[in-house]
Amino acid sequence: MDFNISTAGHGEIINITEEVRKRIKETNIKDGVATIFVTGSTAAITTIEDEDGLKKDFNELMEQIAPENKN
Repeated sequence: MDFNISTAGHGEIINITEEVRKRIKETNIKDGVATIFVTGSTAAITTIEDEDGLKKDFNELMEQIAPENKN
């Protein structure tokens, strides 16, 4: 069961919780593990609090670790 999400890139953080929850509910499976993955080398899935200040801090940290304009 898959779904597509488009982003603007540049560290955009999207909360996919409700979409995943909806997909799981559609299966009528009561017990198990949901495996979430992303194809592509420039995207990632992680857990993070859905809070505006934290998302801003996360993007600032990523810019320090891997600056966008650095070769």
